[in-house]
Amino acid sequence: MTGLGFWLSEHSQRPEPELAINLKRSHAVAVDPTLPEMAVIQGDNPEQLAWTAIEDLGGIHRFVSRVGIVLVKPNIGPTAKTCGSHTRSAQPLV
Repeated sequence: MTGLGFWLSEHSQRPEPELAINLKRSHAVAVDPTLPEMAVIQGDNPEQLAWTAIEDLGGIHRFVSRVGIVLVKPNIGPTAKTCGSHTRSAQPLV
């Protein structure tokens, strides 16, 4: 095992069975008719674009609790042509 899988195996613990039963099974974001379902942001600054999109969608607290654990996996490729996300757009989320 290498990379992220190895790191997670060293830093993760299995949940206690009695606690696992009560885990939230759906991770859907609650619908809010006052907020958009999608944000389209244009510009040249990837960091600012990411923050603007999150704020337009209701803020980061709408998606992640203060004690939540999140894995950010941007769609980044080895070249600009294969890259789905700019590396600087993921940086504000980390």
